[in-house]
Amino acid sequence: VFVLVELLNGYALGVGELKESEKAILAALNYKAAKRSIRLSAFASVSKFSKIGISLLPTDRWVSNTKLSYGLFSIACEAEAAQMNEEMMKEYGAEVLKQENVSIFDKMRIYRAELSFLGLGQQGRAVEAVEL
Repeated sequence: VFVLVELLNGYALGVGELKESEKAILAALNYKAAKRSIRLSAFASVSKFSKIGISLLPTDRWVSNTKLSYGLFSIACEAEAAQMNEEMMKEYGAEVLKQENVSIFDKMRIYRAELSFLGLGQQGRAVEAVEL
């Protein structure tokens, strides 16, 4: 899967002339690669695949591709938290949290990633974790 997605990403980013339907398929393949990468704790790969997948989504992604958008943004948030990249973690997380069509239960995934960052990162930010 990884080699195939890498090759397709190289083509898509180099040529840039994909149809919307092709972009959606490639975004889904990037999500699949990101899910497999996270199981291997390959967080840099997760970040790469999710970032590319997000870039392939249409501007109305939260209407036309809600489930895929949620998956890509959530896994990106988790990967950035694991890599201690607070800025990107918050950016991806905020995108999910502001969506009205995403349930509070689904948003819990973002809160878990943020708590993990604050707790496991040993940042001495227990007050922030409690406020979250």
